[in-house]
Amino acid sequence: MKPAHLALTAGAVLLATFSGASAYTAWRSHQQLDKLNQAMTQYPLLKVISRSKTYSLWQSQETVSYQLGCENEINSELFGGTRPGITVRNTVSHNPLSPGVRTDIIWPASWAEPIKQLFGDAQPLSIHTRAGWLGQMETRISSPGFRAEKNGNLLHWKGLDATFQYDLGLQKLQHELVLHGSDVSDAQGRFKLTTQDLLHKGQYQRSSSGLLLGQESLRFGGLQLAASQGATQHSFSAGVLETSAQSSEQNGMLAINGKGSWVGLHYNSKPLGDLSAQGSLSRLDAKALADYNKQALTQGMLQCHFGNQLANPANRALLVRMLSHNPAFTQLTTLANPEGNSTLNLKASLSAPSEAELAGSDAALAKKLALQALISWPQILPERWINDFAPEAQRDMLVHGYRTTVANMLAAGSLQQAGALLQTRFDLSDGKLLQNGKPFQQPTQSAPAHEASAPVDEPIDQAVPVAPGDTLSQ
Repeated sequence: MKPAHLALTAGAVLLATFSGASAYTAWRSHQQLDKLNQAMTQYPLLKVISRSKTYSLWQSQETVSYQLGCENEINSELFGGTRPGITVRNTVSHNPLSPGVRTDIIWPASWAEPIKQLFGDAQPLSIHTRAGWLGQMETRISSPGFRAEKNGNLLHWKGLDATFQYDLGLQKLQHELVLHGSDVSDAQGRFKLTTQDLLHKGQYQRSSSGLLLGQESLRFGGLQLAASQGATQHSFSAGVLETSAQSSEQNGMLAINGKGSWVGLHYNSKPLGDLSAQGSLSRLDAKALADYNKQALTQGMLQCHFGNQLANPANRALLVRMLSHNPAFTQLTTLANPEGNSTLNLKASLSAPSEAELAGSDAALAKKLALQALISWPQILPERWINDFAPEAQRDMLVHGYRTTVANMLAAGSLQQAGALLQTRFDLSDGKLLQNGKPFQQPTQSAPAHEASAPVDEPIDQAVPVAPGDTLSQ
């Protein structure tokens, strides 16, 4: 075969292969869009008003207009008589080397000028989805943010970027969301708020029960707030906020563990302390929770049922299954200061309730709840706060009032003293509330300060919260 013929044949084969792959890419993308729109016909919350398609060799477009449904539950008069809607255009790339869909929101004509004033020639929201040959998907969402000034008032939103990676069956999901902070201020200088970047990340995998479980984290760079009311100035600032959580399924039960911290809390430039917390939720039936979530979404909100979900007997039955393993919750919250740590230590468990108890009175359900709450704080800390934050002319009076109140509560037994700490403990069991081991009584006229009891010999146990699966101490 002559070289020219060989080259022509090879080119024809390459073109045919490329065209076939291009057709397959387009078919698969449109197949997913068809499934989405077919699924939406089952749910009246958002109705498809119109849908059109255009095709070419290298790309095709689908334009779909949606309108808010639920006419019987959401009155059109709330929107000036015209039901709100949105039009979306999906442009499908047939290029097998770069398959994907670009999604554009077609904004109402009346919004064109305000959008241009805010974003100029940039798109307010860009959405691009890339499809891999093995079914992996990636969707990127971004907004450039905007800066709006009017009469000296400023709103500067610095935009967002988000990436979602997943497969078509949504068996795995990763995401990363970044909000790039903001600045808000008024012309008179009476209000100013600055927020730093917020980053949220997650990595999840479908469990055997159908839940997406895994790890997630959040990091917020902090904020500064200044405001004035007349001649009085107020300010609040905080440093980095960080949280993380991990969810897992073991023996058919869901367990969630999390922790977080927020450092550098200040009011009027005086320290409030550093806040931290850790907690856990365990012994929830994972399959029942997955079924409840699906039921509440597909048979609830999407079907325009916005009322009490527990009014549905099917939902109550699922909730009974969800709580059938005596779920437990723990949380330890700490506010650290140079004077010492203030803590709130919670432990709670719920004995498996029946459907009748869920549908019955709160008092009957309360008997199923066991709760222990220990609150403690450095005795001197409120005095320091009074001297830092109260008007100077009122400080002596407020400190004296605080000391008198503490002495009276120690005398009445509603407070106990352990070294430099004040503490009180609440226990709820079988519907009965105890404070420091005695039946709780509403505050009344306290005993005189000179009758205050001596400090307790043994402080209340301040053990950290029980681990998931442990039995709540009584």
